[in-house]
Amino acid sequence: MSFQKFTNCSYGNYIPLGVTLESIGKSTLFKFANCSYGITYHRKMKSSLCVLASSFFLLLSCDVIEASDVNFDETIANRSIILSAKSYCDYEQYENQTYVDIAPDFKFFSKFSDVRTDMQGFIGHVPGEEQIWVVYRGSQTFINYWDDVQVKTVNASIADCQSCMVHHGMKICHDETIDQVLADLKILKESFPLSSIILTGHSLGAAVATLAAVSLENMGGFDVTLYSIGSPRVGNAYFAAYVDSLFPLERSPRRITHSHDMVPHVPFESFGYKHFATEFYEDEMHVVTRCNYAEQQEQEGEEGEELKSLCAEKWTFSQTTVADHMLYLGHPMTCATATHEQSLERSIAMGRLKALHTKQIP
Repeated sequence: MSFQKFTNCSYGNYIPLGVTLESIGKSTLFKFANCSYGITYHRKMKSSLCVLASSFFLLLSCDVIEASDVNFDETIANRSIILSAKSYCDYEQYENQTYVDIAPDFKFFSKFSDVRTDMQGFIGHVPGEEQIWVVYRGSQTFINYWDDVQVKTVNASIADCQSCMVHHGMKICHDETIDQVLADLKILKESFPLSSIILTGHSLGAAVATLAAVSLENMGGFDVTLYSIGSPRVGNAYFAAYVDSLFPLERSPRRITHSHDMVPHVPFESFGYKHFATEFYEDEMHVVTRCNYAEQQEQEGEEGEELKSLCAEKWTFSQTTVADHMLYLGHPMTCATATHEQSLERSIAMGRLKALHTKQIP
């Protein structure tokens, strides 16, 4: 079985219960679009169909799609990381930050915040590349940490997925800021109607960006792409499957993890939390690999362990560290950090771009 890095990567193989590759006579990985963990979505109809199975898996009107590659864009990833690091600067400094290291024509547009949750971030755009960026800050204050540890889940308030549950504190952070973000995005879209929207954030910011990406995608009219950095788990298996099904393949959310980073391991699966599938894992040698393990599928045995070997999930929580959470693609996740050019130089020096080569798994 072959997996490749960055390009021609195998897409998540969603196999409904009781269905095996052998039973359909195929030797390659397939993605059963819209069929995962007791929920059936029809991608072509977006999420208009949501069937919940209580005591058995219900397979209904599912298209079978051959495995497709989800691109990992080194430039977008570096920009996401550096912008996320800049979000840790003081709120009043956002408009005075130097952004030319992100892109020569990057322009700060606005900032948003909520006093109750202390969630904040900023919005900018790159006119020459038709990109609009929304950046959420990670945990910074005691109030943020309080939101982080609110382990209980609440209903995600998604019309097409009544069983989708998400982290209570993360949802509050999202709910208290989404109207500000939406208002500013509408203004920018009027001026730059062809621009795509990239949401990003680190740590708690990545989790809130995930919820915002789902909200904007469901509203329609926005071409949303998510690059989450060191994100904790956001919701239950139904929510993870919903995120995997909601976006077109070319805009599948990218979830970047780094080696022994502690945060992607919490909240624990034992509390009912699962990650969405599209993970790009930066290993100890700083090589980024497409991970093909999907928590909501509960892949076990030799196959599960094989897939985990290229993912953050291969580490137990006791093996994780905070240090790896504060370094991504060679870039420290703090306000006072290196420039985009320096980060790219590190990427090349560390041999990360060698990840274009194919890695064979017996």
